[in-house]
Amino acid sequence: MPKSMHTILLKHDHPMSYEEFMERIFWREGFTFATPAIEIYNKIRGGTFHFDVKTRKEIMEELGLSHSQYYHVLSTLRAVGLIVKYGSEYKSSNEFEYRLKRLIEFVEKWK
Repeated sequence: MPKSMHTILLKHDHPMSYEEFMERIFWREGFTFATPAIEIYNKIRGGTFHFDVKTRKEIMEELGLSHSQYYHVLSTLRAVGLIVKYGSEYKSSNEFEYRLKRLIEFVEKWK
């Protein structure tokens, strides 16, 4: 079962790039997965990302990731709501934005 929660590092300023945004997601790993996460996310965002052994091995080799690191990146992207898995396909998701909007609504009501 994939992770269902993940902590994102919040700072006073907003991220200036995709890499900085991913660094705030992968902050516990010393930012080492930010660049591979961007590459994987861009592949998924570009269309449907079919999960098969050949594709996985190609991406792992291209990005220099181990099997566990590859799945850690995918699991984290799913946990924060940037991607979703349907069967053997990964797709981009709006869940992250939805969660942020709900958080903003909560804070506004709480004031």
